[in-house]
Amino acid sequence: MTLPSFFSFSATSFLLVSSLTAVEDVPQSLDFAKSNEDSLYNGVGLEFLADSQFFTASFEPFDASLGTLVSITVRCEINGLFDGAVADGSDFAAAYGSLGGSFAMSGLTFDGTGGNQGVEAESGETLTGNFGISPYQRTLQVADAGVTYHPGLIDLFLGEEAFDFTYNSPVMIDFDSVQDLQASFNATLSITYSYEPAEPGSSPLSIVQLVRNSAEGEVMIEWNSSPDESYRVLAAERPEPNLFEVVATSVSGESGQTTRFTESVPATVAKRFYRVETVTE
Repeated sequence: MTLPSFFSFSATSFLLVSSLTAVEDVPQSLDFAKSNEDSLYNGVGLEFLADSQFFTASFEPFDASLGTLVSITVRCEINGLFDGAVADGSDFAAAYGSLGGSFAMSGLTFDGTGGNQGVEAESGETLTGNFGISPYQRTLQVADAGVTYHPGLIDLFLGEEAFDFTYNSPVMIDFDSVQDLQASFNATLSITYSYEPAEPGSSPLSIVQLVRNSAEGEVMIEWNSSPDESYRVLAAERPEPNLFEVVATSVSGESGQTTRFTESVPATVAKRFYRVETVTE
């Protein structure tokens, strides 16, 4: 089992990840729905069917007792429907649904998407069609925190309190020469934690403490361990797999619940990433 840990000398939090073996998932989701059925659209206009805070869900952080978090998959799907008619005396009618905004976790923005879809009809035809956005999905690898997305997101996923997942797009309906137009949508925001399960009766290998002594030019790495195991410690300036180099080949597990190793690190080094691996025969 391996464990890279994000370590920034100026940061107050650490990011823990593990290598991937058998992976299990913990999904969470929240459904949304909205309709103007009590106030149908007529004529020409631009209306907000939902405001920019409508798509907000509260999710629980990952339960670390299950094992070691490997990745987080976020998903958003919005499917809308128009149903109406061409206004009396008009030859043509149209309706469009527009969305556009960013995805954020408790204020930390990490991506965005949007789209504009609509339907048109001529006199005598039904004004019916779809609008929405293509399903958005992104998987955040824990090992990529601080590289491809804000490392503060990991603090939320591994924290102790629920956090908000928001798609901050309003739903705007633009219509022209319509009669009794109903606009409605169903949406889902979801987050799925993928993790490596802990072995029964054991704790997942994880770095529990990183301490820098600037005066002595040293960094102390401490991880949970077993006295029956040996470990190697690797380090890199960026959390890319091919950049890690071994700084300790074999460190015997100490008699307590954790083991420590100290590396000499010059004061000029501003950021460092560590990985601890179990040494197998």
